[in-house]
Amino acid sequence: MPLRVNHHASAVILTPEPPLDYQVFLLEQKVDYPLPAFDGAFCLYGGNWSAPDTGPQDTLIRELTEEFSSEVQEDPRELEKLLDGRLAEGENPGAGIPSHPPVPPEFLTRFRDHLLSRVTFVETYHVHASEAVARKDVAFLYSIFEAQLDLDLFYQMEGYVLHNYALGGPGRMSVVTLHDLLRGKDHGLQEAWGAFQIIADQVDQRAEPPLEKSCLARMPTVPGVEVRSTPFAYPDAYAGYSPDEVLFLKDPRNKK
Repeated sequence: MPLRVNHHASAVILTPEPPLDYQVFLLEQKVDYPLPAFDGAFCLYGGNWSAPDTGPQDTLIRELTEEFSSEVQEDPRELEKLLDGRLAEGENPGAGIPSHPPVPPEFLTRFRDHLLSRVTFVETYHVHASEAVARKDVAFLYSIFEAQLDLDLFYQMEGYVLHNYALGGPGRMSVVTLHDLLRGKDHGLQEAWGAFQIIADQVDQRAEPPLEKSCLARMPTVPGVEVRSTPFAYPDAYAGYSPDEVLFLKDPRNKK
């Protein structure tokens, strides 16, 4: 069956370099998010397609530049474009974040430049969020990248996070371990836009032996959000994709 797509987004899995890769993650926690299913939930750093972007990597670089900058501020109403204006009056993602001292600009710039130098394309997923979750039926290709970060820089950023220093975006950075995720249901963790499912799939591909399905089943998911891997990989270009049209992409693995 062809995949229906009406949007595109890019995100990055932020994890330390070996031997801690895919054991600890830097995730964004949504605050005052206008979709109740995702408010307070954790997601990957990244964001939605915007008109100047020529491809998923452009989207990711622009989003990370906004989110890890003391000068370029992310527009908190970008979500409104994805949802076709379905934000109510006064809804402002991130407005409820307490005021905390900012991460020093010099370190933030160094961290961002290092992060961007480590970004590599991993896989494309198809994410479908029902109208009950997202106020409209959203079906998008999610280009996932990874960045395995220098341990010293990772630990420095972790120190700022643990002492409640703030970045510039509308979310709150959090340090989350694989142990936390695998027991997410026990600890009340929530995912946004399929983040935990994507991390679980990537961990499972790397684990020797593979993780037990019972472990993956303990990771919390959101009813109405389906995530599956696809063979569609657009690390450089959107190949004619337009946000104003609905695409039906035929899975080349399906010979019917």
